[in-house]
Amino acid sequence: MTDKFKNVPVEEDTAIKFRSVTKFENIDALHEVWYWEGVTAESLIFADEDITHISLKELEQKIIASPFYQNDNGVTVKKSDELTFVNFNFVVG
Repeated sequence: MTDKFKNVPVEEDTAIKFRSVTKFENIDALHEVWYWEGVTAESLIFADEDITHISLKELEQKIIASPFYQNDNGVTVKKSDELTFVNFNFVVG
């Protein structure tokens, strides 16, 4: 895992099911599948320094148009500790 993702926070009650460094549109990203309180979802996590050239709305739209996005349950974006988390593919149950 590259150093920029070595301290990605995980909330205490969240279980990480899968984690892998990947590229999204030639941008380094950490891809996670996680489970929290009956919800399974995925995240692409970006270092803020790597996405200065793109707006959050544009990033969200690109993810929705990508093969990563597999259902129409929406996207959330959260910024934390110089990282941007884009969450998607929410499944309840």
